[in-house]
Amino acid sequence: TYTAATITAIPSVPAAPTQDGPKCAGTGIIFLATVPSGATGINWSGNVSGRGTSKTTTTTAGTYQARVRAYLTAGGTTCYSGYSTFTVGTVYYSFTAGSITTASDTTMVGTDPGITITNATPASGGDENITYQWRRSGTSSATLTGSAATYSIGTAASNYTGDGTYIFKRYAHDGTCNTSWEESSGQYTLTVIVLCPPNSIGACTWTYGSQIWSGVHVGITFHTYENNFPPV
Repeated sequence: TYTAATITAIPSVPAAPTQDGPKCAGTGIIFLATVPSGATGINWSGNVSGRGTSKTTTTTAGTYQARVRAYLTAGGTTCYSGYSTFTVGTVYYSFTAGSITTASDTTMVGTDPGITITNATPASGGDENITYQWRRSGTSSATLTGSAATYSIGTAASNYTGDGTYIFKRYAHDGTCNTSWEESSGQYTLTVIVLCPPNSIGACTWTYGSQIWSGVHVGITFHTYENNFPPV
């Protein structure tokens, strides 16, 4: 007497899954796999699990990996192939424009204040391909030429155009997730005051706040002060 038996073949190892990343924060990675010929389906391992040809990760920023194996079910028995290699996908962290150090100073028209606006917190997140832009507002507005995380204020016309109050702010974006400029927190305020009339020679006086100051204007930009320091 013979008893019939079912022999279930081991399916072929499937190709490594594909993925549609990298993704920006808030969107999960979709992994896709193909069922090999003769197999019943796909089983997942790694940061995703279960069966099916498609799996989506959570939206939390980080690196995700997935691998697959095929299975064949016949006669009440399920056989599995070996695993494919891992496929890795990335969900970027949320973008933040960072911050600059908030401060204020006073300088005189035509003088270099010798000030560098410092970076308190760098911009980060997204694809980490960070670009910076500096802008000036207040008495007059302009987009400045600096593209670093810090900015040095000199006497160039782009920094200030005369006496008044100028506010400097930094903006940033990354290359993929946040391509529009976002303002960094913090600002730098520069007050520029007029001393002697332009091109005057000799002594003159000027008012700053409630005080009257005196000094000497030599040429266009060089000043000597009676008290050896500018009004603050």
